[in-house]
Amino acid sequence: MYKPNNSRTAKDLQSQRSMSYGDGARIICQLFNDSVIAGGLLAEQQLLGAAPEEDIKDENRSKKANGLLGLGFAKNTLNLVETLKAQRRVKHASLSLIGPRNDPKLAAKIDKETIMQPRGYFVIGSVDPKFYTGEIAWCPQLSPDRWIVKLDAVIINGVTAFTDQRALIDTGNAYITVSPQVFTKVQTFIPGSRQDPKRGLRFAFPQDALRSIEFIFGGRHLCLSRQDFVVGNWTVGSGKTGYLSSIQRSPVFPDGFEDLWVMGGIFLDNIVTILDYDDRRVGFADISERDLEDDK
Repeated sequence: MYKPNNSRTAKDLQSQRSMSYGDGARIICQLFNDSVIAGGLLAEQQLLGAAPEEDIKDENRSKKANGLLGLGFAKNTLNLVETLKAQRRVKHASLSLIGPRNDPKLAAKIDKETIMQPRGYFVIGSVDPKFYTGEIAWCPQLSPDRWIVKLDAVIINGVTAFTDQRALIDTGNAYITVSPQVFTKVQTFIPGSRQDPKRGLRFAFPQDALRSIEFIFGGRHLCLSRQDFVVGNWTVGSGKTGYLSSIQRSPVFPDGFEDLWVMGGIFLDNIVTILDYDDRRVGFADISERDLEDDK
């Protein structure tokens, strides 16, 4: 946890800000300026929010992560990447998320569900080509304050199910979240699927009924790995087994956003995603199959 009293460079801004989580919970943070070092890069007078430990949810307090790194946009405030660019620590304001499955060693650890799973890499500044293969597919940012881009199409089981959609790149979401309308339509392309009666926010489907899902961004076909189709097993009354989908519905979507797909870790784990602050665009590329541990 960030403890400003233990820092010699912390400056109390005598101001507070309300922060919200994806589940709607809110927390009040005391604002500070302080020095932050990430990957050897020093950001001075970076804006930080210190939350009272007793106000943090138990499930978050018990995790070994020490805080949240905001990657969005705010008025009159620079996030860590923007600060590093402004202070000339990096030449390009960009952050790249390198999915963990680019490294067979990390993938094996993740699949065994080890504690503090390695979650790949993130790169601040221009990304080294060793992390990806082929050309980067660039998509212009459609929102002034969120990483929303055009999703050209979604192909399910080889059939084009959706076109001209939008996608929000959301590192704070573990799965793929869609509107109730999209959630219902997705099931029509998967034989035997049905809404899970217990949870309601996912659908269940028979084994082998969902063979492939492809997302097309900037003309690039990006496939969801088969191991990420599901989040658990599902058993019907007859004893037949199936799976619960990693695509979930949100009970309420804002008006005008029914076509928005919230792309979380299940998708991002399998690709290279580049958040380009300077040019306001998002890049997608296939992950390198090199064992990057050998480069260290």
